Amino acid sequence: MSSFSKGDLIVVVGVKSDSDGLQTYEQTLASVIAIGKYDLFAISEQTSYRKAMFKVQKKLCKKIEPPSASALKDCNQPKVGDLVVSVVQNYTTDKIECKTGILKEIVDLSWRIKTAKLLVGTKYEDAPYDSLIILEE
Repeated sequence: MSSFSKGDLIVVVGVKSDSDGLQTYEQTLASVIAIGKYDLFAISEQTSYRKAMFKVQKKLCKKIEPPSASALKDCNQPKVGDLVVSVVQNYTTDKIECKTGILKEIVDLSWRIKTAKLLVGTKYEDAPYDSLIILEE
């Protein structure tokens, strides 16, 4: 079992059970504020109104190691010529659309959202640049 310290960032897992016996897992990020033998107190800032403090069993928690500042700074960004995948979620239908193609053009104009033009098969398709991850350079 992980050892916890005050201030640690943790993921806390919980279960929702409905009348049909269907179980779904949910999780939240929280910070440890006090540690006991079997439980700890944590505070979550992921609520819509205010910070929420709660008691939770240690076995339902997993410590998260935050990335170093240099790891955050050195993110690889897609470049023209890379094989990329674009993943976009439609907010009204929750449908997820994936496009895989070669990044042919990046449009970065200050007054518009940064976009990309992908060659998908034999067609060119537009995608938000922030939706891209690199498959192959």
